[in-house]
This record gives sequence, C-alpha cells and structure tokens, in this order.
Amino acid sequence: MTDWRGIADRVNQAVIRTYRESLPVQYIPAETGVPIPVVLFFESSAFEIDANTSISRHVYRPYAFVRLEDLGRDPADGDTIVVQGTTYLVTHEERDGYGGVTLFMGRID
Repeated sequence: MTDWRGIADRVNQAVIRTYRESLPVQYIPAETGVPIPVVLFFESSAFEIDANTSISRHVYRPYAFVRLEDLGRDPADGDTIVVQGTTYLVTHEERDGYGGVTLFMGRID
C-alpha cells in the first residue's frame, strides 16, 4: 500500500527546504506571546484565478506554508509572524491533511 502521508510529508519538506525564507522568521502565538523560530515558505503576494471568468489577477495577500511538526503547535487566527522585520497577522489557515498548513495573513506594520 502506498504511504501517501509519508510522500506528502517528504514533498512538504523539500518545498520548504528549497523555497524557505532564508532570514530569521518568528512565529508568535497570540496565546503566549512567546516567539518561536521557524522555517517556512513565505510569499508576499500571489495570483488568484476567478472561477467564474478564468481571469487571473495579482493580489497582495501574504501567505506562509509550514509543517505543523516544525511549528510544534496548532496555529490560530490572531497569531503573528515576523518576516524581515515586518509583522503579519494570521487571519485564516488551511490544512493540507498531510501535516502542512497554509497561513493567510495581513500586514500590520
């Protein structure tokens, strides 16, 4: 039987290892306020495709992808991430079902 969870985890690790933010990143849970150093994939903007019109557009919606194992806790709306001195507020999360989570954020400074 194919180990899809294991395969997905190895792919997640490779993506983060290859495209990770190379500078220190701090994940700060709202619950504790204690920074957690973390390695993640960060993107300050993305392309969205309108499902009705198939038109793509560039949007400034920062997001980060991180393995839950690397984060060491469940993320929550209201947590913050500091990347290159800029603070972002986590507004939404989407888990991939294989141990990874995409965090959608808004810039707050």
